[in-house]
Amino acid sequence: MNKRNVITFLVIGILLLAIPLGLRLLQNQQTFRSKAASGPITFQGLNVRELNGRQVFKLDDQGQPTVGLTLTSPFGGSN
Repeated sequence: MNKRNVITFLVIGILLLAIPLGLRLLQNQQTFRSKAASGPITFQGLNVRELNGRQVFKLDDQGQPTVGLTLTSPFGGSN
């Protein structure tokens, strides 16, 4: 066998392995989901209420939607 035939067989061998492996990876797609129990941003306070399953803000005495925020990192807390 000459050098050209060896290279041709190597390329064909790689393709014969890569095509089924690629098709298997496409069939087994995974969905990554957050491990947090709640969303990354939580609104809280006296001016926050729930209406039809959604959080809404009411204005305070000065006409401002004053609310508190709790931010949750999806990577865990820092100590």
